Amino acid sequence: MRERFQSHEAEIEISGERTSKFRDIRSSGGFQVVLLGEDWCPDVQRTLPLLKGVTKATGWDLKVLRRDENTDVMDRFPARGDIPRIPTVLFLEPDTLELRSVWIERPQIAHEQTTAYQDQTPEAERDMRSFHWGHRQEWRDATLSGWVKLISD
Repeated sequence: MRERFQSHEAEIEISGERTSKFRDIRSSGGFQVVLLGEDWCPDVQRTLPLLKGVTKATGWDLKVLRRDENTDVMDRFPARGDIPRIPTVLFLEPDTLELRSVWIERPQIAHEQTTAYQDQTPEAERDMRSFHWGHRQEWRDATLSGWVKLISD
């Protein structure tokens, strides 16, 4: 699994323009960012390196918590049936730790493309890992845009 994180980390580059957008949102104080997840999850493997890039570029604080060890926190956010969705990313006010915004799982385009792929591809022929990997940059861009919109509102 470490290799999957490293593969994503090697490709992450947060542009100066993107960094400016994030900094402009919160020029003073930034955010305390918390990611809840598990390392076996492909969405976490894609999101955590991206979030590390953003927090490093902006100087925001980042904490990573395991979903299964923090059920009291996870229970506060929507689940799919009995299964909490990960990653769950919390953007907190730095001084009060008041919840500002929540990002859950992946961008809408990823949901739509995954559903279409599953609907159009017989189960025996599906290769979800390759499918996800093939869309990784598009989904990263959508995630970054989603975060900017989410924390700007």
